[in-house]
Amino acid sequence: MSHELQFPIIDSEPIFEWYYYVPLLDRNEWTGIQYDNIQYGWGELDYRFDVDYPGVPENGLTSLLLGLAIFGIVLYKRLK
Repeated sequence: MSHELQFPIIDSEPIFEWYYYVPLLDRNEWTGIQYDNIQYGWGELDYRFDVDYPGVPENGLTSLLLGLAIFGIVLYKRLK
């Protein structure tokens, strides 16, 4: 019937997997990725993603240490 609308079927399964918002591509099929008109090869991408960034302390650990320090000061002043 001509009054029925037909919508395209949307595939919910991705074609490729994502790794740090970069699709996992077949290295034999692709030479790298191009981002912002700059071509990045696999060696440079591996280097950039394998760089260890310094860890940021968790807020919970910072709060616990601060709370223990304040508790120690209050306990010391009460017992003194």
